Amino acid sequence: LEVLVLVGITVALRITRGWPRVIETLVVVGVCSLYMFGIGNLSSVHFPRGVSPQRVSQGGGSGFQGLLFLLYPLALLPVLLAYLARYALGSELAFWLVMSIAATIGGVVYWIAMESAAHAATRRREQILQELSKGEGPVAAE
Repeated sequence: LEVLVLVGITVALRITRGWPRVIETLVVVGVCSLYMFGIGNLSSVHFPRGVSPQRVSQGGGSGFQGLLFLLYPLALLPVLLAYLARYALGSELAFWLVMSIAATIGGVVYWIAMESAAHAATRRREQILQELSKGEGPVAAE
């Protein structure tokens, strides 16, 4: 949705570089999302914490957030490699080939992460409920 809003703004201001770049951006965001969703699924099961809707923008004090900060660049590395292939080889075909490999690997990563998170959630459901009931999260402890 954010990309589409930005596309609307760039079209309205007449600074767009054309629809091929819009499609490329949507593909890149989609591929990056596969990796981010995989990390998010695993982290939400292994490091659960309740978040109040009123305080969601304040963030939290979880030490795992620091680790996530380090994992994000690593997760985005396949997309970076696609841009490096375009630059080094001067070829759009190289970009799209590497991006398709990154998308395939991202799909596999997402699938494995989803399966792993589902199994972990089943095994850890009591611990997850206990952790979520500690704060102002979706589980109220009264």
